[in-house]
Amino acid sequence: MCLTGGFTIYYVRILFTELVFLKRGVGWNEVFTIAPWLLIIIMILGIAGGVNPTPIGPVAAVGVALFAFGSWQNSHAEYARHVWRHIPEHKGRLYTQGLFRFSRHPNYFGDLLSLSGLCMIPGAWITTLIPVLMLAGFVFVNIPMLDSHLHDHYGDECDRYARRTRKLIPFVY
Repeated sequence: MCLTGGFTIYYVRILFTELVFLKRGVGWNEVFTIAPWLLIIIMILGIAGGVNPTPIGPVAAVGVALFAFGSWQNSHAEYARHVWRHIPEHKGRLYTQGLFRFSRHPNYFGDLLSLSGLCMIPGAWITTLIPVLMLAGFVFVNIPMLDSHLHDHYGDECDRYARRTRKLIPFVY
């Protein structure tokens, strides 16, 4: 039940972000990376969760809390940026406030935390592949692609922001 609830929350949150918060639209490259990724997550967690006969213990409880915190972080970052963008004097400027003061991609970090939490629930070692693959995808694909887009769109403002703000994990990377 925890996994089903987590899948549902994660899916609804992604849909809401894509349809309401993102003004740039969603390209086919994102569609063909996000959809298979979600399928892999659901399959691994569904299989691992389906074979775990033990009741929810302390590790799974920490996983639920981590999932909730990561989901809040992702959604709060996107919501704050969405509200900021609707102020006319901010038109054409890069959002660097709120959680974006600590990380250039706090929404990705929130995803990493929330999926790590979900992966703790089944108590199966195979689920550790999900956050590891997700981190690799963020570091080697998503972040460079988005940083390039931001640089093209915001130029020097983006460069100054990048010099003073970590990419993903606040104070670390």
